[in-house]
Amino acid sequence: MHNLSSKRIRNGACYDVDRAVSIWFDQMRASGAIISANMILEKSKQFAVTLNKDFNPTTGWLWRWQKREGISLKKIHGEAASADSESANNFINTLFPNLIEGYKSSDIFNADESGLFFKALPVSTLSRKESHNNGFKSSKDRLTLLFICNATGDYKKVIIIARGLFEIEVNRVCIAANQLTVSVAKC
Repeated sequence: MHNLSSKRIRNGACYDVDRAVSIWFDQMRASGAIISANMILEKSKQFAVTLNKDFNPTTGWLWRWQKREGISLKKIHGEAASADSESANNFINTLFPNLIEGYKSSDIFNADESGLFFKALPVSTLSRKESHNNGFKSSKDRLTLLFICNATGDYKKVIIIARGLFEIEVNRVCIAANQLTVSVAKC
């Protein structure tokens, strides 16, 4: 699909290869594949051979193809692609009710951990096109947070696991209206 923000539609030097790469790209992204520039260049070479076209893709061709198709490099975030939804639904509907049978909701807990790089700077910034943005070395100072909650929601706790050259002098913190209990464990 061409970039709709263009004033006019431009075709590349080898339309058949461009179209084949576009279709392949859309199919791969629909399946959740991570695609690099080198993969696109290699696939375009394969399509040129298959279609008997005298075409040698370059990084310039790739840049123009990406611009025509409206494709840009984006950061990958989250873990949604790793989730097995079918198995999760099967567990919730068949196994879970048997596991919690005989327990009160207040006795059923869930916990999840998260890392917090509390000294890390943002990885992106707004700037003018002509300015050059120099970065800083990212700090690796990290806290591991363990979030615990029961099924009724009346018990909520965060355990902070601190490791490194810094000390944290926090034993209990009440956060706003949630009255969330925070404990500190030192490693």
